Amino acid sequence: MRWRELWRTRWRHLRKRLAHWMTGKSELERACSGRVYDAKMRLRVFAALEQSAELHPLLEELVGKSERPPPSPASASIDWDEVAERVLARKHDARTPLRPAAREHVACGLREWREWQLACRQVQQWTRTPFDADNAAHGQALERLWSLLLPGVARYGGRRTKAWTMLGFQGSDPATDFRSMGVFALYQLVYFAESRTMVAQRIVREAGGIDTAADTETPYHYPFALVGIHLSEWVARLLLQARCFERHWLGLAHDDILQRLHDVYSDTFTLFHIAWRSAPSRSLMEFPDMFRAFCAQIERHIRAGVLLSAPRPSRPAKEGEASAASPRQKVQAGGG
Repeated sequence: MRWRELWRTRWRHLRKRLAHWMTGKSELERACSGRVYDAKMRLRVFAALEQSAELHPLLEELVGKSERPPPSPASASIDWDEVAERVLARKHDARTPLRPAAREHVACGLREWREWQLACRQVQQWTRTPFDADNAAHGQALERLWSLLLPGVARYGGRRTKAWTMLGFQGSDPATDFRSMGVFALYQLVYFAESRTMVAQRIVREAGGIDTAADTETPYHYPFALVGIHLSEWVARLLLQARCFERHWLGLAHDDILQRLHDVYSDTFTLFHIAWRSAPSRSLMEFPDMFRAFCAQIERHIRAGVLLSAPRPSRPAKEGEASAASPRQKVQAGGG
């Protein structure tokens, strides 16, 4: 695989140099050569910015050098025309004329690139932030998860208690399970429970081995929280490594990108539960293979341009059931 990647990299570099020699324009200028800033141009400009080593220092100034994004990213305070001028000063060949709309297209691409980076870096920050029992925001988010999914159920024994296994954690301390994905997994579980409370409560019951309709035990049980943590790892990979969502979400504000990522997580969780219970018979021995196959199938759909939506309950939530919070409330439950 490494030699293939090396060959692709070298071939792409050669192709760029050849195109530059033939047209007298950089890759970014060629990407902006159209008259209309459409979806195709958006992706080409984004790719040109991402792959330009020369522009890397300048682009880093737009998002900050620290891993943690600013608490209130103020895109409006940035003079995008001035930044576009700086970019074109590095990428434009003065011997060739510059299209009048190119500067505007570059400015649009820079704004969208920054919003995308802010969303990606927020996810990276969450995955690298371990659950901290002494952090009040982390503790409140965990308690919120319990109260949403098991309303009216008392939990005895403090924070460390075997009662957490009712939500599908492995032992008495959920912090142990969150080690792989940090507070990102916790925030996604809370988002799912807040935005789809009725669905999440039913899944917890049925995943725990109880048939909601008949109130009897079933063979379809699985650890709810652990599945959620694995799904968080999956959606983070799709965003940060597989880059499955750029063609769908590029151009959105970073808060909207995060909300849509959480919605993909929530819908995938619901669809997985439906698929698991639709089979004639299931055992935990089959679970890993079925889970991997299901996630691979959903990823293929996403790559093909289909973002699936899980069914939602039709009736409004009753009093005591949480309603969906705003995107910022959902995804910024405590920052770590």
